[in-house]
Amino acid sequence: MLPRSGSLSSSFAVVALVSGCSVFLDDAGDFVGQPFDAGDASTATPDSDSVATPDASQGLANPTSSFTYAVNGLDVTFDGAASMSKNKGPVTSFAWDFGDGSAAAGAKVVHTYAADGAFVVRLTVIDSDGDAGTSTQLVKTTPSAATPFAADAFERTLTKTLGIADIGGAWDIVNIYSTGYSVSAGKARLSVGAGLTLTSKLNIATTDDELRVDVALDRLSEGSGTHLSFWSRAVGANTYLLKCIVSSSGATTSQFTRSDGSSEVALSPFITLGTYNPGDLYRVRMQTFGTNPTKLRSKVWPVGTTEPAGWQQEISDASSALQAKGSNAGMGLYASSSATKPVVASFDNFWLGPN
Repeated sequence: MLPRSGSLSSSFAVVALVSGCSVFLDDAGDFVGQPFDAGDASTATPDSDSVATPDASQGLANPTSSFTYAVNGLDVTFDGAASMSKNKGPVTSFAWDFGDGSAAAGAKVVHTYAADGAFVVRLTVIDSDGDAGTSTQLVKTTPSAATPFAADAFERTLTKTLGIADIGGAWDIVNIYSTGYSVSAGKARLSVGAGLTLTSKLNIATTDDELRVDVALDRLSEGSGTHLSFWSRAVGANTYLLKCIVSSSGATTSQFTRSDGSSEVALSPFITLGTYNPGDLYRVRMQTFGTNPTKLRSKVWPVGTTEPAGWQQEISDASSALQAKGSNAGMGLYASSSATKPVVASFDNFWLGPN
């Protein structure tokens, strides 16, 4: 250690270093100096007046990045509170790289991976002096408690169809508008013109489930905007829907509705999700479970930010037509009749499994 000003001892011990140099330590073992030539072929030990007081910032390390994590299936809770600043002020910034293309900020965050695997997670911390420290760990998610009912990473190239999902069979499409469907670069794409709706579904029969999918839009539509729909329970023509509406200004809202194939009934008020910018990737989680009543809950947030701790919407509904096992799950896209050119929605990491 360097000496503390005004705390030197009057007696010193000389310690020989491997380089052949000697140093003086005080009674506490702290470094106080080296022998110096007194000009008469002898050497002298330093006193308190001959030892300069060092700058307080010298010799201090960069902040230390450290984190723990807890895995629950695909959900991983990360805690970087153990990171320390080494006397250089508090840690003021926590930047997470989850190893799957996603990122977040904050001392404690929760991240949901789209699939099981091993991921190199990096935490970079910055202290009040602007110095940074980084640490990495290999994090392995645990397999889901049960095999997913359906899953698709869209790692194929197709036109006029979405093809066959990794798990769950073939995607059903609206054949009359097949030119609006394609798969490339790890994304499924639905492209719609003014006033048109495209849907795509997997014929999966479930009662209790969770749907997850990532979605992005290439542009904002004029008029009433763009409507995205997600569902995991359809009985005949009746469907529970999570509707996400992106207005022409980017203002984004969501609500639950019930459709009978020709009309929709709102089951919850609109909630505000923020402002959407074209190209932003959002993650959707929706759970549908139980009968008499059925419970629905959802959360939607930008990929790369911290997942909301609680559900943004939770409702119950006992409409008789939907109190049974569903027959399909999927997603849809509608563009306002005032749209001046097509709107393209891209989807990735589709997953349907136990809630």
